[in-house]
Amino acid sequence: MSNVTVSGYDYVSFWREEELGIIVLRTDSSGKINPKVMGELMMSLGNASIDDKVQAVALTGQNFVFCKGLLDVPGNTVDLLDTARGLASTLASIEKPTFALINGDAFDFGYELALLTDQIYVSKGSRVGFYREYSYILGGSLSGQRFNELSRVEADTGKNCDKVLEKDTFLEDSREIIKKARSRLLVSRRKIRLKFLTDALNAEHLEFQRHSVNEKFGKELKEGGN
Repeated sequence: MSNVTVSGYDYVSFWREEELGIIVLRTDSSGKINPKVMGELMMSLGNASIDDKVQAVALTGQNFVFCKGLLDVPGNTVDLLDTARGLASTLASIEKPTFALINGDAFDFGYELALLTDQIYVSKGSRVGFYREYSYILGGSLSGQRFNELSRVEADTGKNCDKVLEKDTFLEDSREIIKKARSRLLVSRRKIRLKFLTDALNAEHLEFQRHSVNEKFGKELKEGGN
């Protein structure tokens, strides 16, 4: 996937190809992305929702990277978590089938985002999963229950993704599978699977705030002792 820019977006690109709405994550050279991506994702998902020509939505990455996490940038923790709640809720409730096309490594935020979609397709050789110290913010404690392998390892059909596809023809093969797989049944199953998403987000965000406070307090103690 080439590095395509679209007017109005800085962290994602969005367009329609036939009946598929494609949202591309625009990561930096380290494979990470600014937290502001969440707002743009909600905008693009909203546009896909109201476009009658879009029958399914696919999230993917550029240049053989999906997303290796969020950049650590200064900001308000409450605002970050509120935006994360909005994004998770949007993906959980969208009335069209959603697919994550992971064409490169997907770690932490990237994998948590993918877990909110109906189906995850990964190019052969790509790795997916979470660092041990990662704190969920998109309902990963709930959505991750669909697979039994969540550590950072190579993608394996049924263990941490729905399908592993050949790298050279990944996007073409993914589109063909989506044409056959998309259905309202996927949407219904997602809503059942994420029925308790709000409860999961409440617990995750409380833990995230506790971790942030403890981390800040520990840093202040360390600096005060120097």
